[in-house]
Amino acid sequence: MRFTVIVTLTLLFSLSAVPLAAQPSEGLTLVGALNPHNANYADLWGYTAPDDTEYALLCVSGQGLSIIDISGATPVEVGFVDGLGDSFDVKVYGHHAYLSHNVGPIQIIDLTDPSNPVQVATHDALGPHNIAIAGDYLYTVGGDGAGGLRIYALNPDPMDPQLVGTYEPYYYHDVLVRGDTLYAAAILGQGIDIIDLADRSNPSLIANFNYPGSGAHNICSTEDGSHVFIGDEIGSSGNWTRAFDVRDPENATLVAELIVNPNAVVHNCYGKDDVIYIGHYDEGVRVWDAHDPENPVEIAYHESGGAWTVYPYFASGKFIASDISDGLYVFELDAIVANEPTAPGAAFTLEAAYPNPFRTQTTLRFTLDTPSDARLTLYDALGRAVAVLAAGAHEPGTHTATFDGSHLPSGVYLARLTAEGRTATQRLTLLR
Repeated sequence: MRFTVIVTLTLLFSLSAVPLAAQPSEGLTLVGALNPHNANYADLWGYTAPDDTEYALLCVSGQGLSIIDISGATPVEVGFVDGLGDSFDVKVYGHHAYLSHNVGPIQIIDLTDPSNPVQVATHDALGPHNIAIAGDYLYTVGGDGAGGLRIYALNPDPMDPQLVGTYEPYYYHDVLVRGDTLYAAAILGQGIDIIDLADRSNPSLIANFNYPGSGAHNICSTEDGSHVFIGDEIGSSGNWTRAFDVRDPENATLVAELIVNPNAVVHNCYGKDDVIYIGHYDEGVRVWDAHDPENPVEIAYHESGGAWTVYPYFASGKFIASDISDGLYVFELDAIVANEPTAPGAAFTLEAAYPNPFRTQTTLRFTLDTPSDARLTLYDALGRAVAVLAAGAHEPGTHTATFDGSHLPSGVYLARLTAEGRTATQRLTLLR
């Protein structure tokens, strides 16, 4: 089943000029923000010191790496390391940070004293664009040459990574490592390669999957690895996040599309506890409940002008995001209600329309837990009722209504279900 979820905003903001307190948000708390340098910003990662103090490691384009203490009410920059180029990505192994620049060597930085970070080594890894660390291995992609996958051992000496294997059929932009399986995003149209790492000296292809007009940029997954989420940055068929069922790797299936705005460009995503955190260039930070990965639901957002990435893995529950212009944001997510599938008759719900967006017809399903006088009405963006899809007495259980929008103009519409004093809504987008 393919399920499309869309959230479209009816107000547009020039967020780069909007004060932080005025930036729209919902479902999360903005703990603090810091713009420590007069520069643009790129990726970030988190580091937790042995005393449990939490730090953001923020890439400052053209300058280096900012180390920011986020444990208090106000983020504070406590250390800085000059970069060797245009800092793009950073990851952590133990008390060492690895900073990549797209060209030139990786910097290896000792974080034993975050207020006095020290570059202890550099490593010529062919100038990778992105890096990942999982277990005792460093994975680099997007470097010189083919730009494929290179694997380095960090044990026994994290200051002297040793090349143990390569897999370079073409350019990879980013990777996700899960145990002995790696997912590689081939951003230039080749889709996603699933690679066997059982023998890291000789990685081998398990399967490839793709979708029309792909520009796969970044990958994250559910906790059990049954589904992966692919962010598309440069493809020709929509630059949003797509969910694939990969339980059968040779027959990966597109099951959902996470669309905030059809014209917006997504960047990086990370998953924790079946919640997907996404950085959007145009739509800020978006958070989706993916407990039911084929029916993901957006549960929180904070709009800014150019979110690059997120890091949701702090034990405190805080998560951080980098914004190209604004620097660092620190958030706390409000309580999560798991989006579990519900048996007919067990709840009062209005499901998202399918398909959505749609061109002529779409279908909505709603569930009633008691006998109810129910009414399902569709409104346009001005609040005018344009159709009544269901009205009258309904028995408990799941009901279906079909909407034909062939006589209506393109735009955003709101479906509202009312029954016995309760209300549920869903947004629909009609395209021409």
